[in-house]
Amino acid sequence: MKSPYLSIARICNGRANWQKSILSLCLTLLLGSLSAQFTCPNTGTVTFDPVGICEGGSFETCSVSGVENLGFDDNGETTFRLDFFFFEEQTDDPYAGGGEFAGLLNNSSLVDGTVTFPTVNFSTDVNRPGFIYTILNPAPADPNCRPFAEFEILVTDLVVESKFAGTVCEDFTQGVVPAALTPTGGVYSGPGITDLGDGISYAFDASVNGPGTLLVNYTVTVDGCSGVGFDTIEIVALPEVGFVAEVDTVSVANGVQTGLGGGFPTGGFYSGTGVNDDGNGTTFTFDPAAAGVGVFNVTYTITGDVFPNCSNQAIDSIEVVQVSSVTNFTQADLRVYPNPTSGILAIKVAKPVGNTMHYELTDLRGRLITSGRIDTSETQIDLEAEVPGVYFLRVLDAHSGNWLVKKVVRQ
Repeated sequence: MKSPYLSIARICNGRANWQKSILSLCLTLLLGSLSAQFTCPNTGTVTFDPVGICEGGSFETCSVSGVENLGFDDNGETTFRLDFFFFEEQTDDPYAGGGEFAGLLNNSSLVDGTVTFPTVNFSTDVNRPGFIYTILNPAPADPNCRPFAEFEILVTDLVVESKFAGTVCEDFTQGVVPAALTPTGGVYSGPGITDLGDGISYAFDASVNGPGTLLVNYTVTVDGCSGVGFDTIEIVALPEVGFVAEVDTVSVANGVQTGLGGGFPTGGFYSGTGVNDDGNGTTFTFDPAAAGVGVFNVTYTITGDVFPNCSNQAIDSIEVVQVSSVTNFTQADLRVYPNPTSGILAIKVAKPVGNTMHYELTDLRGRLITSGRIDTSETQIDLEAEVPGVYFLRVLDAHSGNWLVKKVVRQ
């Protein structure tokens, strides 16, 4: 069958001497016949694998399918290619511009209107929220032919909660913390942290970490996307405390011992069998008759200033003996000077000295620094090599069984 626009051309050429109005009619019919042969291409669909990605993830491949009539033989106008454009917002007319060129696809790359290729072929980052459009290049002459394919890029940003869990003392051990960070169902980890497997809580041992701020890691996966949050715990140091009882041994017959001390720093509380705290943060009273014969612990407790729930204790003992004829060794019999000292410390005993007396010097934690026998009325200890701080000097009179304690400051 002959083409109708060829027949119209012959008629018009054969009647070249007709009136102009007839020629114009022929030309109109010819152009109309030519226009009727154009077939608007179909840009098909565009998809990515995987369909959705997590924040920080990436697509692997891009697929185009269902494309038709890109070639000249199929559309009657020209051979088109497909151009990819990235838009941050959805648009009704990607041909109008405003997008970011991402890549192109020639008609020769298609097999039955389909092709799959790695996303690394794109010239711009498409792993972000937005839209990918495929459009024809060049744009068809027919303004009514503006086909495009659209694909919305979905990036899942898994927002995981982080919060301040609270404050604990450094002796907090194996307590259960119901963190319940959202979304629930994750796993808690970190030094001293034991996940309980219920997705909402963990056990915690503060002694593994020591004072400071601890970040408890929380990792959760939802719909294939993982996120990380933190539970923050503030670990408060226990207050420093030291205690050496000023009386080590006392007879039942000696009666109530008043004004006893030895706890450091001041402001604490004394407790124990036969012990009555004086309420001044410094001294206590001990009643050997109420305690009875034996060895009894005296506990000195200090509560912290930073976090009132944190307290620390130091313990020393007093022995009560059934002796009534012993001459007491009292604080009046002992002088320690200079105090504070920067080096030499003198111990002066105002009673007869034999083979019955010796001394011990300890730090706040009870670590023995030095010890020795007191052979003369005045004995010297060299503290020049020791670090500045508070120490306790204990002097024992073995004859009476009494220990006397002095607090010494190395400045």
